[in-house]
Amino acid sequence: YLPEHETEIFYETSFDTMMLINMIRAGDEKALETVRRIVSADRIEQEEKNLREYAFFRRLEYLRAAAQKAGVSLDEHTLAGISALSTYEQRQDAICALIEGILSERRNKLEIEKGILENEMLAYVEQNYRNSDFSLDLFAERFNMNTSVASREFKRVTGTNFKKYVTNRRLSLSRELLENTNLSTAAIAEQIGFSSDSYFVKVFRDAEGMTPAAYREQNHK
Repeated sequence: YLPEHETEIFYETSFDTMMLINMIRAGDEKALETVRRIVSADRIEQEEKNLREYAFFRRLEYLRAAAQKAGVSLDEHTLAGISALSTYEQRQDAICALIEGILSERRNKLEIEKGILENEMLAYVEQNYRNSDFSLDLFAERFNMNTSVASREFKRVTGTNFKKYVTNRRLSLSRELLENTNLSTAAIAEQIGFSSDSYFVKVFRDAEGMTPAAYREQNHK
């Protein structure tokens, strides 16, 4: 939170402050509405004339501190340039333009980070789906999520649930092995991550409408 003396004139509660910090962090455009209200030229000009500069700089310092809490550093030279503008309306517009640019950068950064995380998720599954002990719990632990969040995020990324995705990946590899090798059903089941060959046969039959042996007979190269 910010010190109480930094909010007492123009802002109501520490909750509002945390809302602003979180909106900046998330690149939420609603933060711009809040900033515009804080540095409103109309509000500043309602102050007594000899207090207007003080009121403006208090607001500017508040925004600088809130942005810093959100992990964004406002350039001192830029702020000094804004402070040198001759009217509060010009200052308001300049601050809003600055914050708008920061929010856009935050959104771009978050999109990049999200893309990196999605790639890491898929790569982790690809590296581990052949392990019979591989599970949603292990996946969630790897990405520091609870299982509900991990399941939801995985479905958002892939369009299917975790178990189905892993099963489909295993079946895809099993078809390749049946078509291109002479490995036994038991050996294939072990290689692709099924706990037993009987369970592999059941899952394969449910998916393909035939046993692995019948599939091999029709498709072996």
